[in-house]
Amino acid sequence: MSYISSSRIIIYTGVVIYQFYNYHFIDLYSRSAFGESIAYAFIPLVFLGILQIYDAKKTGFLVLGLGMGLLINTPIISLIFGLLIILISILHRCATKNMTRHVLVAFCKVGLVGILVGLYAIYNLLDVYLLNNIVEPFKTIKMLDMNTMLTTLLNNDIKSENSIGWNLGLPVTLLLIGLLILAYKSKQNSTWKTWIISAGVIYLFIFNWWPIETLVNTPLSIIQFYGRLFVIISLLISIGFVLFLNHTTVNKKRLILLNMLIMAFSLSAVYQNHYNYWTYRQSLNSSNYYTTLKNRSTFSDYLPAKGSKTNVSVLFDKNVTVPKQKKLTNNGVLFQIKANKNKIVSLPVVMYNGKNYNIWVNNNKTHSLSAKLLRVKLTKGTNTIKLTSINNKNESLLIISVGSFIGFSSYLFFRNRKNKRQYLSKNF
Repeated sequence: MSYISSSRIIIYTGVVIYQFYNYHFIDLYSRSAFGESIAYAFIPLVFLGILQIYDAKKTGFLVLGLGMGLLINTPIISLIFGLLIILISILHRCATKNMTRHVLVAFCKVGLVGILVGLYAIYNLLDVYLLNNIVEPFKTIKMLDMNTMLTTLLNNDIKSENSIGWNLGLPVTLLLIGLLILAYKSKQNSTWKTWIISAGVIYLFIFNWWPIETLVNTPLSIIQFYGRLFVIISLLISIGFVLFLNHTTVNKKRLILLNMLIMAFSLSAVYQNHYNYWTYRQSLNSSNYYTTLKNRSTFSDYLPAKGSKTNVSVLFDKNVTVPKQKKLTNNGVLFQIKANKNKIVSLPVVMYNGKNYNIWVNNNKTHSLSAKLLRVKLTKGTNTIKLTSINNKNESLLIISVGSFIGFSSYLFFRNRKNKRQYLSKNF
């Protein structure tokens, strides 16, 4: 926000809008989608990089490249959002005939920086995907329902089950409506209107008024829950409101009140969600832990698929035994099982083609009887089974990715520091 405004109160207001809208807290505290939540910290870098490239800033491609490289290391849906943002900005630039050779070269550099920063994640993702028949994320298109959304909005509800009722929170929603009205009435051709109208158009698009749900077998199903687009909508509102305030007489007391209202509503929603948590959740304790682990269904995305099916995991097998874990490490697991006779058991540990594993049964090295699932022979009595993943770290690619991130980030940090010193020396 400091790139588009020099007023601290305006900058803080933009940050509060993006950080404290309700869907952000749905992701954090209701869905526990920590990967997506981390990714949303990097999406502003995508917008910043694009703005700097179009403003002919020399380091714009580095900012955008770092943002995309970091998104590569988060859930794929977040990377897709980043790519869509870039694609739409390029198409808009072409449609308005403002595309230049400088901009095209900058975007090529963005691709190089992004690949270097995300190289480790790209390799591992392709390695698993190309060598294995894996369970793909389930295909669905869940658009917002107006009745449900209004109910959750007015109740300040952030339960993850209401995916068709996810919302921005009442203060941010009213702010968007107010800005859209001002944009409609304003005769001036102001930049802020473009951002706010874009937010409004996307908001209307994510409701189930349109027959998009019939296209579930198309790439549109990748997004799954269209309420996820609130991350883009909230950022557009944030940028648009900051640009609007730049050309308006700012009443600091009103802005502080707005910030407090946005934070109060979202934090209140978090409190209510946790206070009522056990009214729709089952308490997890030592007595039901292993029963829950064995019987409760969960998502199977990217696990090895059972047979030729791409929607059923190998773990969904009635013959899988779920013993108590004796020890768990970052690259291995140790089980202890009492067998009343010699038998073959399948354990809840998946295995991928292209990866190397060491398996021991009672300190004797052996191999799995299944290529996708840990399946071993046991003898009568107490058996100890140990599996470790070996030589799968790809240290060289990790060094390149981490080194690229540190190098590019350090360059940006010291360059910005130098520019700031030069600015202060000239003006003070």
